[in-house]
Amino acid sequence: MGLLEFVPLVGPIIASVPGLLLAFAKGPEVALYAALIYIAVQQVESNLITPLVQRWAVELPPVVALLSIVACGLLFGFLGVIFATPIAVVMLALVQHLYVEDTLEHHRPAAKSPARDSARHSR
Repeated sequence: MGLLEFVPLVGPIIASVPGLLLAFAKGPEVALYAALIYIAVQQVESNLITPLVQRWAVELPPVVALLSIVACGLLFGFLGVIFATPIAVVMLALVQHLYVEDTLEHHRPAAKSPARDSARHSR
């Protein structure tokens, strides 16, 4: 189960299958309870904990992570889905460093200081 957790979206679903099959050995009611627990834990982890950690650790908006998973999955298949989030983090860092900091910061007009402006108007 731990290895399949690294596959976004579908990994936890596939990882729950062995546990659900074992629960069916005890009966359908136990399997239903196990499925409810799997769903609840997965929803809390996927929709609350992971986006908060990603936003805090790498400042990756959740929508960028989701769109990168879809795009990399369409372009590169299964391996694209596995590596989509790290690729998105690297691309976001490159854009931030190479474009925003280097290009936009160097071509920004010099800011006027408020003290100089008020002294000029008071003369």
